[in-house]
Amino acid sequence: MPPRQITDPELEQIIAEVISHAHHREETYLPRSVPLTPAQKEALRPYFSRELLDRVRVLELENERVANPGYYARAEKRGYKLMLNFTHKAVIAHPQLLIFQDKLSLRLLFHGLVHVAQYSALGRERYLGLYVRAFIHTGSYTSVPLEMQAFQLDNRYTEDPGAPFSVEDEVRKWSQAENYALHQKATRTG
Repeated sequence: MPPRQITDPELEQIIAEVISHAHHREETYLPRSVPLTPAQKEALRPYFSRELLDRVRVLELENERVANPGYYARAEKRGYKLMLNFTHKAVIAHPQLLIFQDKLSLRLLFHGLVHVAQYSALGRERYLGLYVRAFIHTGSYTSVPLEMQAFQLDNRYTEDPGAPFSVEDEVRKWSQAENYALHQKATRTG
């Protein structure tokens, strides 16, 4: 039997758990992180503000993966596919921290920094609320508008590295146009 539709109170509870876990994960891993190297900053300065590049920290995990949060197993037991499997993500973005579970490359760093810029523009709670709602609605992280923009911008970055652009300006434009929000009700079955 397919799972029942997620109610609005259940959705709000899921979002609250995602926000809480993301905040806890960032606090847990932040002490082990390091600033971007001068070479990384120099390579990405045409795309990101000095403030963002100076603020963000990175952690490259070796022989370790970020565990899935408790809500992940509970959702699976109920038949819901609510969120990504964190153990398979190449980079996990937070407002101040990027956790790399695959080899850190400039392109992967760029993609993660797009998410940091999105967090900066939207705030943690709005960013994660939009992400969860879109993921539940579409069932695919590649259809989440926040991810769609990150993929579009990292493709633009790699296709023409000689044509720099401001990621933060692009994020502001999408935010002002409300391109991050799905305009349909963000509930779906399993």
